[in-house]
Amino acid sequence: MRVIVPGAGVGHDALAWAQAGHEVVALDFAPAAVARLRERAAEAGLTIEAHVADVTNPGPALNDGLGGRFDLVWEQTCLCAITPELRGAYLAQARSWLTPDGSMLALLWNTGNEGGPPYDMPPELVERLMTGLFVIDKFAPVTGSNPNRREHLYWLRPEPT
Repeated sequence: MRVIVPGAGVGHDALAWAQAGHEVVALDFAPAAVARLRERAAEAGLTIEAHVADVTNPGPALNDGLGGRFDLVWEQTCLCAITPELRGAYLAQARSWLTPDGSMLALLWNTGNEGGPPYDMPPELVERLMTGLFVIDKFAPVTGSNPNRREHLYWLRPEPT
């Protein structure tokens, strides 16, 4: 399976997907984080394609290579970290990365806090943000999680065009 991890940071999740045998591309805006991710992948003997990129607009050269390539977008709180005005651009970008049968698996926080980052992602807001881009196939609270974050997991597929 081909997996893209936007907002990958130093690569905890990207490494886990690669260790499970998947082809992984990781994106993050912080050069130091991407450098550390590459080091960690090399130390573990794993291949991860890691790029310094803005997840809302990776640029034409990178974006042309990413479009329609992935079976899965692993959205682990990147949406919670970006400013509200960039959410639509990010989600449209994420949708463009998927194959027609691809999915996005999103782990989001419903903290109840004002402001951010991280920004609160209550289910009503997530449903509104996904309208026109993704269909929510399944939604479930994460058990055993930090009770202050009230994490929820969403299984999403691209809205048919």
